[in-house]
Amino acid sequence: MSRGGDALARLLGSLGGSKVGIQQADALIDGLQQPRVSALASLLGQQVTTSGLFYESHLAQWVRGRYPLARLHAEPQAGLGASGHDRNAGTDSAPGAGGTSDRAGAAVDPRLAAVVRQQAEMLASGVFQWQGQAWPGVPMRWQIQERSNETGDTSDERLTHTTSLSLELAGLGTFEARLSVGEDRVRIAAWAEDGPGRNLLAADLKTLRNRLQQAGFSEPTVHLLTEPGHER
Repeated sequence: MSRGGDALARLLGSLGGSKVGIQQADALIDGLQQPRVSALASLLGQQVTTSGLFYESHLAQWVRGRYPLARLHAEPQAGLGASGHDRNAGTDSAPGAGGTSDRAGAAVDPRLAAVVRQQAEMLASGVFQWQGQAWPGVPMRWQIQERSNETGDTSDERLTHTTSLSLELAGLGTFEARLSVGEDRVRIAAWAEDGPGRNLLAADLKTLRNRLQQAGFSEPTVHLLTEPGHER
């Protein structure tokens, strides 16, 4: 194991716990009404940007004047570990930035242990993972990762990122989708359990292709899988 990998393993072991990825207690959408696509996209984006997993990167951008301070304050690290002077220094102070030198080598703040563990897991796996509820009573699992030629998939090198989504819908069963995107290209592989859910999905594949083209994607590829997780 490399020195970096060994350090990650020790960090994960010291933090304890077995949960993988972000665990969201509250449903993304409050109520059963169908949200606007733009609103849903914004909610999903917030789960990434305010998760705290990219806090150090956002902090570096803020120092260069490229990231708003208000968005830093929305992350879990905001204010934790800062001295009383830093917390009251005014709105131009970066949250959680103070007192770093005083705390060098100190144990991870227990309030941030889960976030630090998630950061370490993401560094080790290269995968952003989220688990929670889309609507009340509708479990959802979501992943984002960069595509790598190490996977052996060279079908379209312009597809740079992959996101996977799994939903458990009452009366319709489990639904899964894997989207590979990049530039103006998109490839979608979807699967649903046999029954009403799969029938609805199969009937709307053409409509989905048309909407993707209207959104600016060139020759989108959409197909229905016969087995979950097995892209042809």
